[in-house]
Amino acid sequence: MSTNTLTLSLLSDTYTIAKWKPAAIVSLWPLLLPLTEPKTPKSFFSLSVTHEEASLVVPHQIVANLQSQLELKTKDFPLSTEEGYAAFMVHGPLDFALVGILAQLTTALAKESISVFAVSTFNTDYILVKKDKAQAAIDAWKTHSNSFAVNIIQ
Repeated sequence: MSTNTLTLSLLSDTYTIAKWKPAAIVSLWPLLLPLTEPKTPKSFFSLSVTHEEASLVVPHQIVANLQSQLELKTKDFPLSTEEGYAAFMVHGPLDFALVGILAQLTTALAKESISVFAVSTFNTDYILVKKDKAQAAIDAWKTHSNSFAVNIIQ
């Protein structure tokens, strides 16, 4: 990544964001383990757990499979889901000393009234937008990114 250019990739899957009870992690984790061995270089899922919730971001087809397996075994089910998200991966790794990368990307989207769900990892950031807003997000980054250029790989 050069100083003046951010490269983002639009991942090919459609994602679902699901909220579970925190205790569901005990049942979820064994089913998620196969996902920790990515089959493609740009595969992605995220699990965040707090005392209030377990938030899971996975390709859409995986949520239905998890839900059916858990309901049969444990009666655990998502408390709520949001479907139909496109995911953009910021190419990294991003240095921890960098300031404002996520803010600049989300500010450009806010100017076009595009809501986001952001996930950060040690190496990089992921920005999820509704699938029908993916092209509008690309256009917003190209229009409103004043301090950097955006290169989108689809």
